[in-house]
Amino acid sequence: MAEETITVQPTITDFEGVETIPTTQVSPTDQQSGAGAAAPDTDTFDEETYIKNLGFTTVEEVKAAKTELDELRKLKEQALSSAEIKFANEQSQKFFEYAKEGKKAELRDYLIQEERLERMSSADVTKLEQAADVIKLNMQLKNKDLTADEINFQFSEDFSIPEKPEQDDEESVEAFQKREDRWKKEVERVEKRMVIAAKQAKPELAKFQSELVLPDIQRVDPKAEAAARKELEDAETEKTQFLAKLSTDYKNFNGFNVGYKDQETEFSIPFTPTDEEKVVLKARLESFATEGYSKYFGDRWFDKEGNPKIEKMMSDIYWLDNGDKILQKTATDSGQKRLEAYIKQRSNIRVNDAVPGGVSQPDGQQSEKEKMEAAIWDA
Repeated sequence: MAEETITVQPTITDFEGVETIPTTQVSPTDQQSGAGAAAPDTDTFDEETYIKNLGFTTVEEVKAAKTELDELRKLKEQALSSAEIKFANEQSQKFFEYAKEGKKAELRDYLIQEERLERMSSADVTKLEQAADVIKLNMQLKNKDLTADEINFQFSEDFSIPEKPEQDDEESVEAFQKREDRWKKEVERVEKRMVIAAKQAKPELAKFQSELVLPDIQRVDPKAEAAARKELEDAETEKTQFLAKLSTDYKNFNGFNVGYKDQETEFSIPFTPTDEEKVVLKARLESFATEGYSKYFGDRWFDKEGNPKIEKMMSDIYWLDNGDKILQKTATDSGQKRLEAYIKQRSNIRVNDAVPGGVSQPDGQQSEKEKMEAAIWDA
């Protein structure tokens, strides 16, 4: 007899959320296999049982639940922002934003303080207990550094009530009555001071209440924050590179060198700072990198009253832009002036006038001094 193959297959197919059980082929021969062989898994998928375990009764209910779940997920993904929700007032919107941002502690503290101020502002200060609460709250708001223990201590110092007297064994009734009357008057004085202080504090509490504001949530744009962080990192990198280069290259600064040249000579005039001056200059440049240059230029370009030194500013800027030109012209003019003075001294010649009583050389027989003078004016 030929073997018959039985195919067991779930009746639900292509159903999201239900794991498909692969088709199982069971052979009758396998079912009747001898002892010792493992019993085949003949469990079948029970659709009705599975659906009931999920809390549903029909497949239609499961599909409807899935559709509703998908819609809820979309609503969550497309949750309205605070700008899209209409609020009764600005405060309601802030409460929503604080709750949304998870700032429950800050919101709770604000609401507690608001409730206390509202209650104390409307308190009946003729009742001593409420008057005491008003005074203590006002002390707390006016002196943020005071602890609760310190506030209670100061309150007791200001409004302490003397202990009620007791009649001594040998004290007469009249004497005790007078002492008790004095005590009552003192108590009345303390209580009246307390009520007055509470009445004076209530307007201040009302002012605190009007100024109590739930701060706006400071949101940081992640992109802006990242850009700012990168800018700081770049600035720190540049500063490190600058200081490293300064520490090695400051010794290479050799000052200034100006050349002089005329028809007969050419030479240079150097100005070299000392090693000590280079170290001082290096320290100043380091302070520019670590502390900024505002103080240096502030002291240099402004007086103690903050008035700008315009001439000093212009002088410094012009020197920075034209220093080489200034030095070169100064050296050239100095050389020419010195040469002119030398010629006048040695030959007793005035440049623009003939020298009275002087001896002139025939044409073609100029002295070396005269040649030098002519060269200067021909230059």
